[in-house]
Amino acid sequence: WNVRTKRCEATMAGHADSVEAVRWGGEGLIYTASRDRLIKVWAGDGPTTKDVGKLVRTLKGHAHRINTLALSSDYVCRTGPYDHRCKKFATDEEAYQAAVEKYEAFKASKEPERLVSGSDDFTIYLWHPTEGKHPIKRMTGHQQAVNHIAFSPDGRFFASGSFDKKVKIWSGKSGDFINTLTG
Repeated sequence: WNVRTKRCEATMAGHADSVEAVRWGGEGLIYTASRDRLIKVWAGDGPTTKDVGKLVRTLKGHAHRINTLALSSDYVCRTGPYDHRCKKFATDEEAYQAAVEKYEAFKASKEPERLVSGSDDFTIYLWHPTEGKHPIKRMTGHQQAVNHIAFSPDGRFFASGSFDKKVKIWSGKSGDFINTLTG
């Protein structure tokens, strides 16, 4: 949707079942996860409006429906130019430039944008979706469906929540298990 004109700019169709999660990444890609066990990667921008919504690639790996997605860039994209200092910007252009600079600083780590998906198959997958369609790592440990995932603000860690009443902490770069929170 174009929020200024209130018009639909593109419709992305291709999943065989309901879409359960959507994320818009910092690299201009839109990620959708579905009950059809697939993650679709779509163009979120392009030289023309006809490029928006084109399928870029499909990520396969989960054995059951995908409930949740998280991106390593979620925090920086969500907060834009704002932070704990509550700086006010004189113009929208100044705020936009500050947001771009913040994202560029995030990208300076030379790490690709990372995507994590959680499923009813009790697994979590780590992906580098801007670089390829195969998962980097498959993570196990939950005893029931994974229903939520969130990256830490700096992208170094992510937490997964499950119907098994546990939260697990993982490395945001390698996917290595770190700890289980119970209580």
